[in-house]
Amino acid sequence: MKKVLFLFMISICTGSSWCQSMDQPQVIGVLHDIPIVIQTTSSALKYEGKFTGYFLPGKISVGLMSRKQWADFDHMIQLGKPQKISDDVTIHIIIVANQKTIANKKVPYSQLTTNLIDTFLQQGDEWTLSLQIHRNAAIQYCFKGSNSTPSIEGYRLTQYFDSSIMHTRAKQMSLEKKSMTLFKKLPSQIMEFPPGSVPEFKINSYPLLKDSMIAYRLSDQSIAGPWKISNLFFALPNLVPNNNYRLELKFIDQQESTVYTIRIQPFWYQTLVAKKAAVLLAMALIIIAIRLYYRNRLKTSTEQRERIEEQLRTIQSQLNPHFIFNALSSIEGLITTGQTQLANEYLNNFSAIMRATLTNADKLFISLHQEIELLEQYIHIEQLRFGFDFQIQVSPELALNIIEVPPMLLQPLVENAIKHGMANAVDQKKIDISLTKKENNLVCIITNPASPDYRSEKTAGGFGLGFIQQRLDHFKRLHPQTPIIFRLEITKGMAITQLVYTHWFR
Repeated sequence: MKKVLFLFMISICTGSSWCQSMDQPQVIGVLHDIPIVIQTTSSALKYEGKFTGYFLPGKISVGLMSRKQWADFDHMIQLGKPQKISDDVTIHIIIVANQKTIANKKVPYSQLTTNLIDTFLQQGDEWTLSLQIHRNAAIQYCFKGSNSTPSIEGYRLTQYFDSSIMHTRAKQMSLEKKSMTLFKKLPSQIMEFPPGSVPEFKINSYPLLKDSMIAYRLSDQSIAGPWKISNLFFALPNLVPNNNYRLELKFIDQQESTVYTIRIQPFWYQTLVAKKAAVLLAMALIIIAIRLYYRNRLKTSTEQRERIEEQLRTIQSQLNPHFIFNALSSIEGLITTGQTQLANEYLNNFSAIMRATLTNADKLFISLHQEIELLEQYIHIEQLRFGFDFQIQVSPELALNIIEVPPMLLQPLVENAIKHGMANAVDQKKIDISLTKKENNLVCIITNPASPDYRSEKTAGGFGLGFIQQRLDHFKRLHPQTPIIFRLEITKGMAITQLVYTHWFR
């Protein structure tokens, strides 16, 4: 009975120089009417049919068994019934390499050399060995160089990795025929796994393949990893979430490889939606924080402004009694001296000023036209007492009804000029008041005669001027960009008072 058997038979060629000439060869014994030994430095993958074998590129040698090896091998298989061949058996040998016949001869078995084929099998090569004894049917062996690369048969996911049990698990997988029931088939060469999982892979096996002939390499987007030797079962721990990997599989000493793409899904907080939500939340918090900051700052500024305005109004309310006191003193002096008509006229002008003062009591600004009107009414009152001339010059480029100034700011200055200049003057009893625009400043200049001891007089600064300076200080705190500057100079018997409204025109 004819038989065919495929085995790993390292012991067949132990001690043989043919075996020792190759580097860690894989040896296969094929038992038939004419048994042969196949040895390769790469790997045998599989057989199709009875006599067609597929091998990875590498050195391959094919030879006949010796009579003793043949008999021993057959005795082991046939249980004591070895085949016997006499030395005068003639074998017809035909060798074809890539469809080209390189040997066609009949040789007695005793004269056969050990090696019939000894070559480097390239990818795509096809060698055929035909052996025939007498008139028996010829046996044809075919050896093909395969371009196959290893592929993933299936995968499964675990939550932990223990390298100490990987080898045992791989051995168990190779023995279990139903091991694939534990694995899922790949839908494509692009795999996507959840974060935190450890994928385990099972490689497609071949009947004659040594599992130590497989290598794999895992690379991320920027760095290529090293090649690692593996068996038919391996795992990939420590995969970083939200990352892509390139997995390559090949047989050792093979250039070609099978390429897979592995995508590790991100954790929920690494997703684009979560990142956008985090950005929006951060922006919202920043906006809220900014709004709260500016709201508190505005509240603080408003409260501070209200306090300053209240202080300013308080000073103005203090200024009004000062003016009232001076006016009533003047009226009393007129009545005492019997100037009743002047006292009545003085009182009428005074009442007009008081009405205007009460109307503007809560205002921080009035028009420049109103300020000049109040100033003229006050000067008319004082003219009745001291008998002097005055002149108010206003630059034509000033829009009096549009420009606004703090109320009752010029009156104390004019009052100071009258009380401490006109009262002691003998000649040139005149006050000149000018309002002009210089660059972006509004400038008011009051010129009046001054006695030699004008500056040294105790009342030279005037009780009202103290309030004026307080008002200017508070105004500067409210409007630091547009302060009002007060100056007093005495030159050649003349007092020059300046009030500069800085940056008043923008």
